[in-house]
Amino acid sequence: MEWEYRKDDTGQWVPTGWQYPSLNGKGALRYSVKAEVKILDFAPRFAADAFAPKSPVLSHVVVFKDGEKQDEYLIRPDGSKRALLAAERRKSYQEVIKTNADGTPYPPAKK
Repeated sequence: MEWEYRKDDTGQWVPTGWQYPSLNGKGALRYSVKAEVKILDFAPRFAADAFAPKSPVLSHVVVFKDGEKQDEYLIRPDGSKRALLAAERRKSYQEVIKTNADGTPYPPAKK
């Protein structure tokens, strides 16, 4: 890779772009990829959930923090979460999602 740099307003060297030439077995150029840096931001702002994974429906989710289990739940077909109790781990997904964690029936979402 070939990198290009310039000095910014503070005198620091920053990348302005790079080029990646791909050569064949005989050293001839097959293709080249060139990139140009338009904006360089060392402190970008992201939405709070930018790096929070979204679990798909029908998932069994276990959340750990610092090696300790914090939460365990199922994602129902309507996207709602259903807490999973230790005593329910051997039950089928279809059986568990029909009730709430307190044992009351869970009415399916109306279409």
